[in-house]
Amino acid sequence: MDLRDMSILFVDDNIDLRQSFDFFMRDNIKKLYLAKDGIEGLEIFYSYKPDIIIADVNMPILNGFEMSKIIKKGNLDTPIILISAYKDTNTLEKAIDIKIDTFVSKPVINTSLILQKLETFAKKITNNKNTKQFLKMNTIDELTGLNNRYKINEVLSNEKNRNSRFGTYFSIILISIDNIKNINNTSGYSRRNQFLIEFANIILSGLRIKDVAGRWTEEEFIIILPETDRSNASILAEYLKKKIKLYSFYEDAKQNISFGIAQCKSDDNIKDIIKKADEALCKVKKLGKSQEK
Repeated sequence: MDLRDMSILFVDDNIDLRQSFDFFMRDNIKKLYLAKDGIEGLEIFYSYKPDIIIADVNMPILNGFEMSKIIKKGNLDTPIILISAYKDTNTLEKAIDIKIDTFVSKPVINTSLILQKLETFAKKITNNKNTKQFLKMNTIDELTGLNNRYKINEVLSNEKNRNSRFGTYFSIILISIDNIKNINNTSGYSRRNQFLIEFANIILSGLRIKDVAGRWTEEEFIIILPETDRSNASILAEYLKKKIKLYSFYEDAKQNISFGIAQCKSDDNIKDIIKKADEALCKVKKLGKSQEK
């Protein structure tokens, strides 16, 4: 994908500049949207989601800074090029503050410079899209069949959004396999892998349809429990602990596990939730293996 596959929104109150830019870019890009002010620019952006935005700073009704600030709030990855006749430090600081990607000076718009910057952004956009597509296609842990860390982060983000918007609650359980390295040392990786597969199946057997389980690290698993408080999450952890304790994974060998549980609060972010569960898990390990905190 190159610049000819990109769509661009050009926002400027000067009709001559809009027509000139239209003439210059029509053979270089896939689609060009033109707007005469920030209000019209916002309407076009939210209707058509162009890949790149070019906007004049000084416009009536809603200027380029104000329009860009609104767009960047929810679309940080969308590149924005601001053009302005002002070169003072205050203007540049404003642009940096609202995370404008680049700045081009007037009075004469250097179309060659803009074209060069557009091509650079087109490459970045393509790389980002390819990376996101690859990650989306690879959301399953190859060994256990559970969700991988990328997918788990996506689910956590969705649950946190629900928590923030609607006041719903959820809990997570971090599960650590105690001394899994001993399996490697005594029985080899093939036995270890078989253990992890069986372990994952036991976790799945105790979950509801809306619960989500995943492999968090090499020896840690995670369960996301929507609309579940910490007390009920503890009940599930205890159930799994008993089930795993009774299960003979290989040659009648038993395996201990530890749990760390955290309930999401309204002012928590995702890092806070994970940190609380991890701290609870660490406390359990200090107290002794195969416990739940």
